[in-house]
Amino acid sequence: MVHALATSIDIVTRLERWACAILVAVFCLVLSGNVILRYVFSAPLYWAEEVCIILMIWMAFIAASLAIGARQMIAVTFFSDLLAARGRRFLALFCEVVILVTAGFFLYWSIRWLNSPSAGRDIVITLNLPKYPSYAIVPLFFGLTMIKTLRNILQTWRNGAEPLAEESVEPCC
Repeated sequence: MVHALATSIDIVTRLERWACAILVAVFCLVLSGNVILRYVFSAPLYWAEEVCIILMIWMAFIAASLAIGARQMIAVTFFSDLLAARGRRFLALFCEVVILVTAGFFLYWSIRWLNSPSAGRDIVITLNLPKYPSYAIVPLFFGLTMIKTLRNILQTWRNGAEPLAEESVEPCC
């Protein structure tokens, strides 16, 4: 079961990296196109700003999921560096459980929010399209965070609190 979970997460991680690369490329194309159209042809894309904002939000959530999965979040390690190996392992497990519970809490509430009438009525003003697909990244992020955190807990339980080196050095594409 642990091997199947790790393999599935590796596939999802690769998909996330590709998604980030594609989102960055689309963001650059839309932004560059808008600049060229605005200043060269005096005909800006009226929807470019909102599309770029949505792309940045998706990039941020996907990149955060990648960072959590690879244990590359910002951390203050002064206290944990003072502990023995067993204490570091316990502290790492405690932190991972807190992340898991917090992600579960926010997953539940983000799904409730996404299914609420207020989220369903929001529209992207310049495109006159619903924002619902834009909002879908929130529960997706918390679901992926829970799965990756569960894997991190299992890895810490078996091997200690070492970072997941294989994910931290692999190139994006």
